[in-house]
Amino acid sequence: MTAKVIDPNPYGKTTLRDVENFEQRHGLKLPVEYVQYLVDVNGGGLKNCVFPGDGTPYSDFKINNFLALGEVPDYASLESGFNLVKNYDLSRFARRLRHFFVFAHCSSGNPLAFDLRDGAIWYYQNDHAEPSWFWSFKRASRKLANSFGELHTVLMSEEAHQQKLSQEPGYEQFQEQLKALKHQRAEEVARGDWDQ
Repeated sequence: MTAKVIDPNPYGKTTLRDVENFEQRHGLKLPVEYVQYLVDVNGGGLKNCVFPGDGTPYSDFKINNFLALGEVPDYASLESGFNLVKNYDLSRFARRLRHFFVFAHCSSGNPLAFDLRDGAIWYYQNDHAEPSWFWSFKRASRKLANSFGELHTVLMSEEAHQQKLSQEPGYEQFQEQLKALKHQRAEEVARGDWDQ
């Protein structure tokens, strides 16, 4: 794995045999690059973890939870977290979505999933659209990369993302407003108006 990893193997190492057993148990064939990631760092975070988006509001996000194999907390478990249909109440669309495999979550809790047919990576905006008869996965999601390896070339560090944001119009004004709100909140807490 060529991407810079922080906190490798946070829940312990896994082996190729563990991954193969997982695939066999669930009738899956995972992308080779992702299998290597599991064997190398099993749930470890990436230094470059921010998807820069397309310039539209809320299109930037941070990947902050890669799922892992083994004895892990439920929120980080690949075993219980990979099934998009089951975990996001999409059973009415099971046939169309059966080949999507969740491997990570962003800071808002929305999942990132492989399309196991071609290895492409999709971001599903769980809170974006209410599933109904006219609902479309593609309307509530967007393709981020054609592969796990390509995703690493698109991601940026939090520092680089902050630098990018600082170049946008209104950034200074927003920072001033944020500073004023933090000051106001500190004063309210000091007066006892709010619990800390």
